[in-house]
Amino acid sequence: AKGGQYVQLAITAILAIAVGVLVVDKFRSDASAPPAGAATIERSLVVLPFDNLSADADDAFFVDGMHDYLLTQLARLATLDKVIARPTAEAYRETQKTLKEIATELGVATVLTGGFQRAGDNVRINMQLIHADTGTSLWANTWDRQLTLENLFATQTDISLEVVQALQGALSESDQDQLAEQPTADPKAFEEYSLGRTRLARRTAPDLRAALAHFDRAVTIDPEFVLAWAGIADAHALLTNYDDVSVEESIAPRRRAIDRALSLDPDSGEALTALAELRVDQDDLVAAEEYFRQAIIQAPHYSPARHWYSLLLRQQGRAEPALREIRIARDIDPESAILASAEAGILTTAGDYEAADRTIVDAIRRFPDFQTLYGSRADLFSLRGHLDEALRWRDAAVRMAPSVPDARDGQCALQAELGMLDMAESCLAAMVDDFPRMFLPGVTATDLAINVQRGEIERFLLPPEQLDGFPDGAKLGMGTAYFLANQVDVARSLYESVRPDLFALPPNPVAPGDVTDALVVAGMLQESGEIEHALVLTSAVEETLARLPGSSSVGAFTPTILALGRSEYQAAAEALLTATETSAMQSWWIFLAPAFAADTSNPDFAAALDRLREEIAHQRDAYLANPDLPPY
Repeated sequence: AKGGQYVQLAITAILAIAVGVLVVDKFRSDASAPPAGAATIERSLVVLPFDNLSADADDAFFVDGMHDYLLTQLARLATLDKVIARPTAEAYRETQKTLKEIATELGVATVLTGGFQRAGDNVRINMQLIHADTGTSLWANTWDRQLTLENLFATQTDISLEVVQALQGALSESDQDQLAEQPTADPKAFEEYSLGRTRLARRTAPDLRAALAHFDRAVTIDPEFVLAWAGIADAHALLTNYDDVSVEESIAPRRRAIDRALSLDPDSGEALTALAELRVDQDDLVAAEEYFRQAIIQAPHYSPARHWYSLLLRQQGRAEPALREIRIARDIDPESAILASAEAGILTTAGDYEAADRTIVDAIRRFPDFQTLYGSRADLFSLRGHLDEALRWRDAAVRMAPSVPDARDGQCALQAELGMLDMAESCLAAMVDDFPRMFLPGVTATDLAINVQRGEIERFLLPPEQLDGFPDGAKLGMGTAYFLANQVDVARSLYESVRPDLFALPPNPVAPGDVTDALVVAGMLQESGEIEHALVLTSAVEETLARLPGSSSVGAFTPTILALGRSEYQAAAEALLTATETSAMQSWWIFLAPAFAADTSNPDFAAALDRLREEIAHQRDAYLANPDLPPY
């Protein structure tokens, strides 16, 4: 639902689901199972939560802030092979496991432990680096310092330097410069930043709003606090997933925060990651990839950079490098449910549905309250053709998190897919009321599904002049709807205004993310009598599909649509029957649109479509008979 307050951008994904173009969910950070059998890397460590040895329990916040900052420093050091992220380290705060057991689970060779004891204006800091396999202390030190922020940051730098030396690592000049830098000279600013980080990790709309307020106060106190500026950008980006905030309205505040952060520190891995994600949301994927690579160079152990980069690679159909990046991210932060969900999504892209399902189920069993995993399993059931089971999982996700737009949007969409049109309309009305800035009434993808099934697609169409100022994706989405309505001239004018490159002759190579749009354009060309041009473009699409890995990359209805484009009705009917029996059926209703009226008059194809509709009715009845069947 992200960015959908105009004509929902997901409209373009209607045919995308049918032809197998990838739909990627945005990140949310929470907890999940570590990948099994992680290999131990020698120059690697986990920094366990520090002990608060003070008499005052309120000092726990101060101790946690120091833990967070030390991890931020270590994550930037390329000389270390692996540094476990804070969320995973936090999961061991109250553990009864031995250091050897912890290290084995995380695939690290060493464990850094520490304690802070505050007495008035002084603080004692004890640190010890232990080789987990032998229990040998590789290094230990104690600092007695006056309690000033400058002293604390200097001590953190000493700790980082001495840990690297104990692990026999070599620091580059850039690494040494980064360690020497203090993030802020103001203790109150650092306190606000630490509070913001804590709230950001909870990933709810109220927590994200609170995090944004903390970061704003941090930069008000210290306008040169780079990490807090990056936090502002991240909070605005996350709000587009968890609150009634569109991508479009998030762009300006993110841009301001990122510009400020990079003007202060052009090499900040956190700020470069925020910039890369901004470029993704602006559809500048080439620039996004370059910024992700720069961010990973500057902060090789910063898991969000690896995670978001993997989503970009998945979006481009590059499953193998996407898996590599997400597995590095999970190795860094194995206690992250969203990373488990992301890996499952990439495995789905690669066509390994069984591995994807195992990954999701394992995470749900460990962390049953994380709703995104339920949505991920719903998506997997949809791809496997089980829409009734998919809706049960979506219902579970909505019960757990009714304030998450994506969960609600997916629920409404599946109701429409199963032909429960009145229920879907009620779902949409409630969703639009709850998220008025993200969804406009009457022009969501689910509205289109309902109107097509009712034979009323014209009710959906907006006059082209009303699209002035709308995002390009919205224009393409409405162009797709006009094409389904068989109003080819209007559809073509909208497409030519946004993607004139798709009309080039000879055609440009078709990127995986452009398969849907290229097929729509080929249909327009065919309807306009430009048969040879349409065939050449269709061939380019087929060449792209042949290069993509996995069954999910060649969607259920792709062979059907391609056969119809060649008027090979028997082949189209056979392909549709195969899809009905073995594959995803999501967006099946496109074949009821006026654009396919001539095709459905063919007896063979009409019979195959009737069989598909019978299967939809069967699944609808199965759901209605057991709508509240729990997943377990």
